[in-house]
Amino acid sequence: MSPQHPPDSSRRRLLAALAGAPIGALLVGAGCSSDGGDTASTSGSKKKTTTSTSTNGVPTSAPSTPASWSKPTIDSGADGLLVPAGWSATVLARTGEKVGSTNYVWSPAPDGAATFADPDDDGWWVAINHEAASDNGGGASAIHLSDDGKVIAAHRILGGTTLNCAGGPTPWGTWLSGEEFDQGRVWEADPTVENSGEARPALGVFKHEAAGVDEAGKAVYLTEDQPDGRFYRFTPSSWPDLGAGTLEVAVVKGGSIDGTGAVTWAEVPDPSAAEMATRTQVADSTPYAGGEGIALGDGKIFFSTKLDNTVWAYDPASNEMSIVYRASGDGATGDGDVLTGVDNLWWDGPSATLLTAEDGGNMELVALGLDGSAVPILRVEGHDGSEITGPTVSPDRKFMTLSSQRGRKDSIGVTWLVEGPLPSV
Repeated sequence: MSPQHPPDSSRRRLLAALAGAPIGALLVGAGCSSDGGDTASTSGSKKKTTTSTSTNGVPTSAPSTPASWSKPTIDSGADGLLVPAGWSATVLARTGEKVGSTNYVWSPAPDGAATFADPDDDGWWVAINHEAASDNGGGASAIHLSDDGKVIAAHRILGGTTLNCAGGPTPWGTWLSGEEFDQGRVWEADPTVENSGEARPALGVFKHEAAGVDEAGKAVYLTEDQPDGRFYRFTPSSWPDLGAGTLEVAVVKGGSIDGTGAVTWAEVPDPSAAEMATRTQVADSTPYAGGEGIALGDGKIFFSTKLDNTVWAYDPASNEMSIVYRASGDGATGDGDVLTGVDNLWWDGPSATLLTAEDGGNMELVALGLDGSAVPILRVEGHDGSEITGPTVSPDRKFMTLSSQRGRKDSIGVTWLVEGPLPSV
């Protein structure tokens, strides 16, 4: 499972240069779970650093205001996506079809995603995983868009990998892509450079879901998609080089049955899981029921667990774990809950909300406030058996992207570009 081409050498130089950069100097915007005609240049030569729109730990004191978002009431005419009044949507990519006027054919099962400001123009990139087998288009792709949402280029940034589910952006402008199987690894790729992925095995070998880079704390947080998955923290030996470091697992004081309380961190003896799964190597580590998305904002690391329909908040300043939201129903029917099947997360700083994708339920993208209140903002109809994946916001907040992983039928995934007036507090 290796990339099709050698990693780009300029990105190595970038990482070396960043080691001496001031923390926070490369951050722009506010976003996530803080991509010969059809491709961008593969030379790797860049005039300036590509920067992610993730907040990546930059705190905000703004109050939570999900009510400022509008509910989806209008059929956009774009393959079943309902949007608020005054918004519009188009299909950006569809499995098996060329992306825009490029020659790049979109792979199956679009999943986790992030957006990045382009280093050389006013446009932006979206990097998107594909949760498919390596011989069926697994890996990750990137689409380059202009500032008015037109497709400029598209290409593969990671190939030869399997079941790339979620991941996360880095402050230095790369995409971390997690493989969701027992021997899965995290890969790092430059969205502007074709086939630029490199494995990062020091981040552990397990069923990876999402990754969140805390620039202030110089750490990467990781979720594990197992019924008894763990919540991990990776600290690089030399920031921001992810090639070596220490992997730890969260231990909630007293073995709290609901997963909340004071957190300590215990080193995972063997991150390679050569003889024992990482989640079982520390006996008193705390299980979380099916780890999913990660987003950073308000000074916290948020993550979701699908089997108990919970969104968590870890505060690295106080080392406390708390619950932002937990559905009251069983998650299958919703039982009146606005939000069920919690999955991918995106932190939208200007509105101080977590954009939370539903896996199942009534297929909505929900704005979740830090007080636990929730408002649906987008809905997908007619895609039974699919899930919403990869919600993102463009660096200028003019656009959003999201996907239906398996689409209406025949596992034909759909990725949308949505335009609308995003609220701010």
